[in-house]
Amino acid sequence: MAREFKQITGTITKINAPYYAEKRGLWVMMVKSNNSWVAINSRDEVKIKEYYALLEQQKSALNLNLKVQATTLEGNWLKAAEYSAGMIQQAKIADPHEMMNAVATHIKVINETKNIPTVETACDLFITKQLKRQLSHYTEKDYRRLVRELKNRFGTRLVSELTSTELTSFIEELEHPVSQRARYIYLKSFMSFCGGKLNPHCEGVSWVKPGLMQWEPPKTDMHEIQVISIKY
Repeated sequence: MAREFKQITGTITKINAPYYAEKRGLWVMMVKSNNSWVAINSRDEVKIKEYYALLEQQKSALNLNLKVQATTLEGNWLKAAEYSAGMIQQAKIADPHEMMNAVATHIKVINETKNIPTVETACDLFITKQLKRQLSHYTEKDYRRLVRELKNRFGTRLVSELTSTELTSFIEELEHPVSQRARYIYLKSFMSFCGGKLNPHCEGVSWVKPGLMQWEPPKTDMHEIQVISIKY
C-alpha cells in the first residue's frame, strides 16, 4: 500500500486529513515533515485514507521511539499484540514503554533459562558424577534414594524454579530429625552441583538462585553421660 506513495522519512509534525480536489480530480493530503510540507496525491480514496492512518500511527509512535510498519503483524501475532496491550491497560499502566520492557524482560528470561535442565536431567547428571567418586555402598544408596525422590517430587520442572519453601518442605516431610539432617546433607550437595560446583555442564552459569538452602537442623539437647556402677 505505502509503496504507491511518496515515502515520508523525516519527523512528522503535522498531517492534514485527505480532501478531494474537484478541479484536479484527485485526493490530496498535506504532511509536514522536517519543517517542510509535502503533498500526497491519489485518485484512490481508500488507499490515501489508509496511508493517512498509517502516517498518523508513525507520528504517534515518535513519542515511543517506535517504527510503525503497515504489514509487520498479521494473524495471531496481531491478536497477541492487541491482547498484550489490553492487559497493560487493564493493569492501569499509563506508560506504553512498560509493554516493551515486559517483552524485553521475558526475552531475557528465555535466554537465561534455555540451557537450564529439568530436575530429572540435573539428577541424572549429578548421580553420574557422584558414582565416579567410588562411594561406599551405603553412601551410593543414599544418593540414589535422593535423586529418585527429587524426580518423583519435582520431575520435569526446571531446577531454577525450585524455591526455599519447597526444599524445606522436602526435607521436613521426613519425621525423624536424624533422617531430616541426612537428607539435608545430600540435598545440599545436589544444590551445590546445580550452583556450578564441580559441574562442567553449567558452563559457568548457575542453574539455581543463590541461598536456596535455608533449612536449619533442629537443635539437639546434649546431656552429660552418666556412668552407673554395678556391683556383683
